Amino acid sequence: MKKILVGLTSVSMLAMLAVPVLAIHRSSNDVNVENDNYARVSNNVTVVATTGDNIATTGEAEKGGVGSEILTGNAGAEANVVTVANTNLTKVNAPCTRNCSGDVNVENEDNDAFVRNRVRVIAETGDNLATTGEAEKGGMGSYIQTGNAWSEGNVITVTNTNITRVSRGR
Repeated sequence: MKKILVGLTSVSMLAMLAVPVLAIHRSSNDVNVENDNYARVSNNVTVVATTGDNIATTGEAEKGGVGSEILTGNAGAEANVVTVANTNLTKVNAPCTRNCSGDVNVENEDNDAFVRNRVRVIAETGDNLATTGEAEKGGMGSYIQTGNAWSEGNVITVTNTNITRVSRGR
């Protein structure tokens, strides 16, 4: 559910940032399009997966029991951060039939972006402390078996992208 929510949030952010700028040239005058952007983005992400603190005390080993035993499963953590800022899609349509005059000027001068990503991804199988059992009385003593722990972090940042299409002609 969290991955779906993050995905929908990312898609909606991209849709808001990638809004096209449209300039139409309808006469022989010049067309000027200016794109100025500033973005300040700070991503602070912490993802932790753990199987717990896992403390086992002395069991009933003296009565034929196992003693202390800890068995954990796997722990996995993943973080994906995607930042897209200052994206300009500019389309200029300047139809011209004959003897056209005028210039089409597109300026993408001031595209400033500050992006800070702090991503911590931690996976651990727990603290896993088992105290001694009564192995000398037929018990097993202490035993710890942990699962696998994995973590993955991906960061993608795209800033100051300007795509301009100018069409002159019929």
